[in-house]
Amino acid sequence: MSNTVLPQYWTEEEQRMLEDVTEFRHMTPIAFRVLERMPGRIHEVCGPISTGGWGCPRRNLAFYGFAIEELVRHGLAVFDNRPFQDVMERIINTHQIKGYAMGIFHDFYYPIFESGRIVTAWHLPDWQSSTETKLEYKKFMELNIPWVPFPTEWLTGFEMPAELAA
Repeated sequence: MSNTVLPQYWTEEEQRMLEDVTEFRHMTPIAFRVLERMPGRIHEVCGPISTGGWGCPRRNLAFYGFAIEELVRHGLAVFDNRPFQDVMERIINTHQIKGYAMGIFHDFYYPIFESGRIVTAWHLPDWQSSTETKLEYKKFMELNIPWVPFPTEWLTGFEMPAELAA
């Protein structure tokens, strides 16, 4: 994540640790450091990032970030996985992975979901357009973690940033 503002519960040390990550499985201990610092019941936003949605990862991340902020505004602790996105892209490019990088799930997301720390998955509209979110859905169902529709009224204030709107 290239901006200078760290998401809630993230530290500069974890941000620096991401610079040394060369495999998806190396991200998992960093995620657990963040999760351990988070209070109580932890929620996850599920929706298009790399595929589907607004048709562009940067646009999808803008919408995804807005959704995270809305849940936080409503008093929920939300695991913000956006800092991992640049690392995932770097790993995919470095290893010249073609097609969908399944290691993202098997080596990173699945251990997080299986840990029991995530208690609710809030799915964004158009989640079915995303390869990743469909995989998340299956895993959450397998683990009996509630899959809750994101309240559309909480998303009405979203405006695509001007630099991404064109």
